[in-house]
Amino acid sequence: MQTRILYISLAVAMGLAACSQNEAEDIAPINKGNVISLTSSMETMRGVSDPQTNALNTANTVGVFVTSGETTITNGNNNQHSVGDAGALSTNTKMYYPAEDGAKVNIYAYAPYKSGIALATDNNFSIATDQSTEAGYLASDLVSASKENQASSESAVSLTFGHKMSQLQITINNQASLDLSNAAVYVTGTKIATTFNPSTDVIGDASGEATDIKSVAALGTDTKAYTIVVPQTIAANTALVKITTAEKTYIAKLTAAATLASGKAYKFSVTLTSSTEPVVEVPISLSATSLTEWGEPTDLGTANMEEVISYEIGDFILADGTLVKNANLTDAQKNNVVAVIFSTEVSETDKDAGYVGYAMGVKRIGASGGTKKQWYVQTAYNLGASTLVDAMKDLDGLSKAQTIRMNEIYTNLEDKTNHVANLTDYSVTKTGTNLSEWFTPSYGQLILMLNNLGNAGITTSTITTGTDIGNYNPFYVSTNDTSAKNISDVFAAINVFTNKAGKGDILTVGNIDLGTLTENTTSTSAGQKVFQFEVKSSGQWNLTAAQAKVPTAGVKEVCVIPVLAYKLPTE
Repeated sequence: MQTRILYISLAVAMGLAACSQNEAEDIAPINKGNVISLTSSMETMRGVSDPQTNALNTANTVGVFVTSGETTITNGNNNQHSVGDAGALSTNTKMYYPAEDGAKVNIYAYAPYKSGIALATDNNFSIATDQSTEAGYLASDLVSASKENQASSESAVSLTFGHKMSQLQITINNQASLDLSNAAVYVTGTKIATTFNPSTDVIGDASGEATDIKSVAALGTDTKAYTIVVPQTIAANTALVKITTAEKTYIAKLTAAATLASGKAYKFSVTLTSSTEPVVEVPISLSATSLTEWGEPTDLGTANMEEVISYEIGDFILADGTLVKNANLTDAQKNNVVAVIFSTEVSETDKDAGYVGYAMGVKRIGASGGTKKQWYVQTAYNLGASTLVDAMKDLDGLSKAQTIRMNEIYTNLEDKTNHVANLTDYSVTKTGTNLSEWFTPSYGQLILMLNNLGNAGITTSTITTGTDIGNYNPFYVSTNDTSAKNISDVFAAINVFTNKAGKGDILTVGNIDLGTLTENTTSTSAGQKVFQFEVKSSGQWNLTAAQAKVPTAGVKEVCVIPVLAYKLPTE
């Protein structure tokens, strides 16, 4: 509607007086311009299982402030708008641009609407403690938008809303095969109150008591739960997620302080493991990026959370069980480094026990040219792999070592200090309750060390003689495989980590045997074949695999790289 000046007679005025109120509003008064119309410019969406991203839901109502200069225009003080199917905002109390040429307005909008909200005030805001319903979720998802210096227009002004709170997306990995049909999911340990100033678009610090927030009342077949929380820093060792079933309660704690930023969403993963205890502490891990629809991806390992819940290949473990990001290792901590993480993939057995990864000791037992350890071999162990392909998949070094230690053949030995299953000469005091005992790696674990820390690139395609191998047939030969990496380079890459930990080179090239615990149980010979690595010189330094035949009740001298499994710390 164009700005216009009306000249009216008494009769015309009487006619207008007879019009309805709505009809009168459609005719712009003398001192008013175009009607201010708004749209959110985003399609509506979100069911309970499809959380609100950057759009407004039709269940939202929006509060709108409009100022001209320093003055709030008529009807521009927290004007309540409803949301249409196409994102349009509508109100029964219309607002108008000023009639003066060149006059502009500032528009500030927010949702969900609340009466009594003031434009230039730190208004109280709290999230709902029950977000298992759409109403509770939307009441918690504070969004805002603004458009300053907006000139008069006949077209709707497009507002882009952004989230002011933080969102947690929790994925539940039900590895215990539990009945989760009635399982409730809670976010715990966070404060639920803050303030919001529409004119500055600033929220205050989180306040109040830490309160449980119900995310899902009955999980059913879903694997994800979504929760809105007030941005804040959560202290280390805080229980962040609680999942309750009919039989037990699962608690997932942060291992380091976590800072949740405004407008960011964070992906967490909680793994439910088997346990006979009524209350079970389980691992929680964090993805490196936020959900993109909540803003630009956020690297939680640097800006917001320097030492967060997720740890990667090459990070370090201290003697007390503390996990330290590689980039954050201090000189003071180097003396206490006992291992470097080489795998976040674990066997099913270790996963059920709560372990989330493996770490390689930063000291080799049996230095080149020194006394080697002896691996005691007997067919009665029956530990299991008959082909090299199966051996490469074997990640059960811990359980195999435990089996051997309990076997009477081992327990009856008079001297266990010379046998690698004992590892008594690995002079490291380990106090972390989240760490396993030291063990000799399986064949597959040794491959993961070489691949993940040494960039070896070993795959089944590098096996030159098929899936079964004879004695000392080549497995990884840099001279025969153009994609293979020279073994000296592989060892040098691994030594980078041990050198950073202040321990010096752990591996040097030169005719050494590295023992593993993956046995071939199908042997019909007098002796038992044992999978192991040998480093030999043939033109270039090459790594070969061998099934070393050892007489029954005999031994095989090898160098040992000790390994431990780790859980996420809870203290």
